[in-house]
Amino acid sequence: MIVQNLTTSKSVENLLGLILALGNYMNGGTTRGQADGFSLEILAKLKDVKSKDNSVSLLQYVVAQYVRKYDPDAGTDRTQLPIPEPSDISQASLVNFEDLEQELKKAQTSLEKCRQHIERVVRESTLETTEPFKTNMTKFIDKAEIDLNEQKNSLLDAQKRFHQCTIYFAVKPKPGEGPFLNPKDFFGLWSVFCQEFKDLWKREQQRIMKEKVDTAQRRVKQLQEEKKTALTTTPKTKSGLKAKLASRGMI
Repeated sequence: MIVQNLTTSKSVENLLGLILALGNYMNGGTTRGQADGFSLEILAKLKDVKSKDNSVSLLQYVVAQYVRKYDPDAGTDRTQLPIPEPSDISQASLVNFEDLEQELKKAQTSLEKCRQHIERVVRESTLETTEPFKTNMTKFIDKAEIDLNEQKNSLLDAQKRFHQCTIYFAVKPKPGEGPFLNPKDFFGLWSVFCQEFKDLWKREQQRIMKEKVDTAQRRVKQLQEEKKTALTTTPKTKSGLKAKLASRGMI
């Protein structure tokens, strides 16, 4: 589940720690330079902080520093995006717990109506005509009840994990929006950042890959030049019968 990824991933932890360290460095000498954390609203603003010549954004610098410090597989097919996929963030933001609860309540009501209808049919039927209808429908209702309870438990677990995630990142709902934050608002804090980070991360990976290829090509060329030089400077050794006789002083 994506909330588990955000709260337990070492790569996410390293990335947020790097952002915090850079923020404290930039704010050194001020009261904001000793922060123990930062609000997630900051993530979407990293791209707006520029260098003096406006050539590099803080987000670009964060990506480059993260790859250099924490990605030993940079520039290879083994490297992995350190944050959740933007598409997964977008999907998670569409979850509406209230709508899901209403759907489960409707399913429970429909199931109860179905059960009552089956019981009425059985009551109004003779003993000879109730089977196999009664047995089959009883199995169906029992199975549906189990499945529905599993869905209810899954929803409760998802809600619990999500609320724990919001507490972990100290994100609270705005005044007047109720006691709990909804997924749309929480994941909205990550959405833009994850997409922009991924774009820059891919660009950085391509740059490093090209750099490695160029280095390898230069090394191959250097070895070829050294081999060529060695061949042209090595004196030729005389051979043949005449050379052998001369070496023995016979001619």
